[in-house]
Amino acid sequence: MGQIEDYGLARSKWDQFAAMRKDPLLKGMLIPTKKYTFKGFKKGLKRFPIIFLKPEIGGKGNGIIKVARLSSGYLIQGGTTRRFVKKRKKAALYIHQELNNKPYIWQKGIELLTVNGRPVDFRVLLLKPDNQWKTVGIMGKWAKRNKIVTNYSQGGQAISVQDALIGLPSSHKSVAQIEREMSKWGIHLAKKYFNYSRMFGLDLALDKKGKLWILEGNTKPGYKLFRYHKDKQLYPLIQRHVKQILKNRKWLRRKR
Repeated sequence: MGQIEDYGLARSKWDQFAAMRKDPLLKGMLIPTKKYTFKGFKKGLKRFPIIFLKPEIGGKGNGIIKVARLSSGYLIQGGTTRRFVKKRKKAALYIHQELNNKPYIWQKGIELLTVNGRPVDFRVLLLKPDNQWKTVGIMGKWAKRNKIVTNYSQGGQAISVQDALIGLPSSHKSVAQIEREMSKWGIHLAKKYFNYSRMFGLDLALDKKGKLWILEGNTKPGYKLFRYHKDKQLYPLIQRHVKQILKNRKWLRRKR
C-alpha cells in the first residue's frame, strides 16, 4: 500500500478509509463508511440507529451532523442546533438539502465512551524528529456539553487518558495497556501511510464496551491540548520538536 497523498487538513476522509480498509491488520477497527448519496443514506437510516455525516474534505469538527433514530422519529443535530423529523424520507430530504451537493461521507454511529454524559475520544501524537516515529503523548478530547464533536476548536476539553477511562468496566485493560495499544496503531499507520511526514496525529475512539476504533489520521495535528498533560515538561518538548521539524522543512524547500 502506497502513501496517502497529503493535502493537510483538507485530506479526503474517503481516501483515507478506502486505503486503510485494504489493510488486513485494521479489519474490525474501521467504522463502516460510505460516500454520501441520497439513496444510500436513506437506506442507512433504516439500518443504523445513529449515523454521522462528515464533510469529505475539512477538519476541526466543522460541518458534522448526527442523525439519531428515536421511537417517534429522527433527531438531527449539527453543532448545538437540533431538529426533529418524524419520517425517514423527510429526514433524508432535509439532510440532502442541508448538504447542498457538497461531498460528504456517512458513518455508522458508534456509542462512544462518555464521561458525565459527554463523548470522549483520543489524540495520539507522533513525531519523527530524526528517522524514527515516536509517540510523544496521548490525550483525551472531551466534548463540550450538548456538542456532538470533541474537537478542541469546538469547545472540547483536554482530559487525561486515566480520567477518560473511568466509564469502562473495572475488568477492562489497564490504562498502560490501552496507551500501548493506541501507540502501536499510531506507529503502524504513520509508517505505512504517512511516512513522508514528520508529524502525525491519530484520532482513536473507545466504545462503551472498550473496543478501539480508528477515526482519522492527520499530518498537521493540533497539539495545544497537551498543555494539560500531567507531565508539564511534555508540551515544551513537543514545541521544540515541532519547531525543529518546521525549520528542517523550510531548509529543504530552499535547497530545492
